[in-house]
Amino acid sequence: MFLRIFLLLCCWLGGIVAQAPARWFTVTAATPTVDATALDYTSDAAARALRTLQDEFPGLPRHRFQIVVHADADSLPPPIRAGHHPGSPGLALLGRHQIHILWHETVSSLTAVDHVVQHEIVHELIDQLVEPHGERVPRWVHEGLAQLLSGETYLGAREEDIVWRVAVDRLLPFSGLDDDFPRRPDELRVAYAQSYSYIAWLDRRLGRQRLLATVAAIDDDMTFDRALVFATKKPTAELVTAWSDYLLHASGAPLRAVMENCFSLLMIFALPLLALAMMRRMQREQRARARLERTTPFDDDAWAGMDDGFYGPPAPPEWHHDQERLR
Repeated sequence: MFLRIFLLLCCWLGGIVAQAPARWFTVTAATPTVDATALDYTSDAAARALRTLQDEFPGLPRHRFQIVVHADADSLPPPIRAGHHPGSPGLALLGRHQIHILWHETVSSLTAVDHVVQHEIVHELIDQLVEPHGERVPRWVHEGLAQLLSGETYLGAREEDIVWRVAVDRLLPFSGLDDDFPRRPDELRVAYAQSYSYIAWLDRRLGRQRLLATVAAIDDDMTFDRALVFATKKPTAELVTAWSDYLLHASGAPLRAVMENCFSLLMIFALPLLALAMMRRMQREQRARARLERTTPFDDDAWAGMDDGFYGPPAPPEWHHDQERLR
């Protein structure tokens, strides 16, 4: 009897713990066109994300937040659409405790639905972590952490896409990514890849808790760059240089980029050989044409006056002799 009561109590407490994350958010549809299945899945994904992120953000969330599911990017209200990165499957309105999920872009993107929801929840938790100074967190820090803690990048961004930029010193300046990301698709993908790679490198160097503590130190007098200098005892320029060296020489990204583009590189190397083979063939054809032109031309006058049914000169005598023997 005592064992049965104990098991029932454990199940009841387990149910409370399982439902606890759901009390911190609501999930609503922006328009009636959003399917109920999308709402249910988003709600379950949000609960899973909060449970996953509890260890990274202890004591958070402190405020309830709203998750609004839209059919697609075109259905976003104009004020919200202005802050949307083209192609991204979601966005968080910082300081307003709102997350907007674009269902069509989410299910058709390279990022799984769970990772999209968790990505946007990370934005919300970072905003609550540093409140009331959330607007001072650089955009690239937000996006780098959101990608790192959700387990996937946005827009399929990869280190392989930026390693050549490191080699030719064509990275986007981080100072230009403090407030927002570029709108051009190619630069937007670079911004996501660059932010993820640098934050992931800092995470390995500092450790997760020290990195988040550096973000939490932001206030009216403390910027992220300054807090990072205090945490690492190194100037920002030296950190960026060390990250660039890692990306070029220790990350494996150059080798992965070469292997992925192996066929294209082989085609590039083969083009001179193909061109040489084509030139040699054209030269052979020109020589053969020149030999034909040097031979005696066909004499049309020799056959003038022949009947219309004539198809050539008479057969040699040997042919007639052979025909007689066959008869």
